[in-house]
Amino acid sequence: MCPHDALIAKVVRNYGEPAFYRIDTAPARALNNFVKAVLIETYVPMGARVLDLACGKGGDIGKYARRRIRSWCGVDVVGASVKEAMSRYNRGARYEFAAQFFVHDLSATEFVCPDTVDCVSCQFAVHYFF
Repeated sequence: MCPHDALIAKVVRNYGEPAFYRIDTAPARALNNFVKAVLIETYVPMGARVLDLACGKGGDIGKYARRRIRSWCGVDVVGASVKEAMSRYNRGARYEFAAQFFVHDLSATEFVCPDTVDCVSCQFAVHYFF
């Protein structure tokens, strides 16, 4: 197994573990969510078609909904996270945009979104690609 594969396996294995959501990380998560909300509000045009790279569990779907986006395409390497994102979308407040979900290792191979997008977002995840 090459170092890249080992790192991806570790991320897939450990992301979502209870230790990740310890109480002592709550202030940092709150700050991250605030920063993401400001970035999305500032840079995602109303009615945009969004490609959300490393979308995780879809925690930003509601933030995008406030921008009245036209469509959302989420991609993440962790299958369980993508499944949770789908669940979050489906149990949401009847989002007015279509959503697509993909499990894909963005650091290993090219991902081609099946639709045209206006905005590409990668929130707090670029460091996973190095």
